[in-house]
Amino acid sequence: MIKILCEQVSPGLREADAILTFFDFYARRHFLQIEKDILVHRNGSSYLPVGFVHRDARTGAFLIEFPHEAETGVNRIWVNAEKVLDADEVAA
Repeated sequence: MIKILCEQVSPGLREADAILTFFDFYARRHFLQIEKDILVHRNGSSYLPVGFVHRDARTGAFLIEFPHEAETGVNRIWVNAEKVLDADEVAA
C-alpha cells in the first residue's frame, strides 16, 4: 500500500484523532480527520496509507483514494510523485 506525505498534522476533535493537511497536484489544500494510529512515521515526516488508483504516465502523478471523504468532499486526488512513499510497490 502506498502512503502520501501529510503536509501538516494537527490535533483532532478527540485525543485519538488527528487532522491531516494535504496538497494535491494542483496545489489545492485538503483536510482529513483520521485516527492517529494509522499514520506511518518515517524520517521525521508523517504519511497516510491510501489506496492506489492510477499513475499518469505523462506527469508521474498518482491518483489516490482516501480512507474516507475529505472535508472538500473528495474521495480521490492527484498527488505529485515526490509526495508518495513506497511508490515502487505499484506498477508504473
